[in-house]
Amino acid sequence: FVALANIDGATVINFTDNGWNGTALGTTESTLVWTVPAGGVSAGTIVTFKNGVGVSTGTTTGSYSGASTNGDQLIVYIGASSNPTFLYAVTSNTWITTGSPTSNTSYLPTGLGNGTTARDFLTETDNQYYSVTSISGTKANILASIGTTSNWARSDTRYSDFPVSGASIILTQPQTIVTGK
Repeated sequence: FVALANIDGATVINFTDNGWNGTALGTTESTLVWTVPAGGVSAGTIVTFKNGVGVSTGTTTGSYSGASTNGDQLIVYIGASSNPTFLYAVTSNTWITTGSPTSNTSYLPTGLGNGTTARDFLTETDNQYYSVTSISGTKANILASIGTTSNWARSDTRYSDFPVSGASIILTQPQTIVTGK
C-alpha cells in the first residue's frame, strides 16, 4: 500500500478481510496489525507486506490468511475492531446493500465513499491490484485514480508478484494521520 499522508510513529493500522455488517466488523477471519516505525512514515512511502518475509518498514502482528477465491474484501482501519475508523476498503465483489454479509461479502464501511475511499467491482475476480506505477498530485487526485476501476489489473489467475519496484507516488499536499496515543 502507499501512505497518502504522513503517519506518526507508533500508529497502529489494521488490515482485515472481516466484512462489515453495517454496525460491526465480523470476527471469523484474519487481521494483520501494522505498527508504524518510531520515526513515522512520509506521504508517498510504499509499504510492502509479504507472507513469511515480513514488512518493508515497521512491524506486524497477527496474520492475513489471504483472500477467498469466491470473493473477499480488504478493509483498513485504525482503532479497535469494536469501534473502527475506516481508512480504505476494497472488495472483489460489489458492496452488498441488503441481507447479512458472508465471509465473501461486506457492506461499504461507514464513512467511506465508493470510488474515493473504497472500491468495488461489478464482477467477482480473484486477483487484482492498482496498476498505475507512477502518479503525482493531491491526495484527492490519487484517491480518485485508485477509485477508477480501469486503473486496476484483474485476473482469476494468481499473480506471482506485483509490479511495485520503480513505482512512484508523489503527493503535492500531504496531510498527517494522527492518533491519540
